[in-house]
Amino acid sequence: MDIKILLAKYNEKIKTLYNKGFNKVSIEGYEKGSIRTAEAATLYSIIRECNYKNILDIGTGKGFSSLWFCQALKDNNFFDACVDSIDINKNFNENLFERFSLGSLFNFYKGSSSDVLPKLDKQYDFTLIDGEHSYRQSKEDFINVFSKLKVGGICAFHDIYSRPHPKSGPCDVL
Repeated sequence: MDIKILLAKYNEKIKTLYNKGFNKVSIEGYEKGSIRTAEAATLYSIIRECNYKNILDIGTGKGFSSLWFCQALKDNNFFDACVDSIDINKNFNENLFERFSLGSLFNFYKGSSSDVLPKLDKQYDFTLIDGEHSYRQSKEDFINVFSKLKVGGICAFHDIYSRPHPKSGPCDVL
């Protein structure tokens, strides 16, 4: 899959979404460190292109990545699908998903991914690991997610660049 070709294919839709509020400025209380708009738009394009239906987002934060994922499901007319999202804190405003008519495609689980993931009896097409960035937790998340990943699915990590300890986990796991 050539990412540049893929982004060109969805470019007009991505620009439209950005102008309708799928950007960090419109996310109340957005904090530095969250997934970037270009990254979210790229993952949106992959989800659309591959027709992924069941998505897991570990590390919800303000909900920015989950918002893009839900929109990908909506744009593919997958109303029987959902984005399951896990975070230890509920930092997002539920109105964010309702504002874009995406609430029915989103499930939030408050708690540690170590506690929540084993309880989810589901298979996923796409997962994003962007939770706690320690090596131990990043590895545990990957192991727990791998058993729930459908054949042909994708497990993506955020923040895989070289970082100083103790936040170097995603890079070290890969």
